Amino acid sequence: MSVDTFKDVTISLKTVSQAPKASIVNVDAPAEASAGDKITVRMTIKNVGGPGIIFGRVVDRDTGDVVGPMQSTSLASGDTVKFSWYNIEMPDHDLRLRFQAGHIVTA
Repeated sequence: MSVDTFKDVTISLKTVSQAPKASIVNVDAPAEASAGDKITVRMTIKNVGGPGIIFGRVVDRDTGDVVGPMQSTSLASGDTVKFSWYNIEMPDHDLRLRFQAGHIVTA
């Protein structure tokens, strides 16, 4: 027997993320506010991974202070949640926010 030709093929193993994975779908914040105003900000998060606990929080980009404390909920794969933070006081300067989302690692 003599092999005249061959072609190698690799079939990749499709992996399914078992851990939850947060993806920010939308953020809602006022474009401007006066010093001392109480503002509300919102974030919509989608779980693009497996089922589990998803969290969101809001951080002041200049100081690193958490201005929107962590909120979390259990989400099925593909589901979304909207978190809202109320009564954030507008300082006497621009407020530069970072919306953060992630998942809680459980053992």
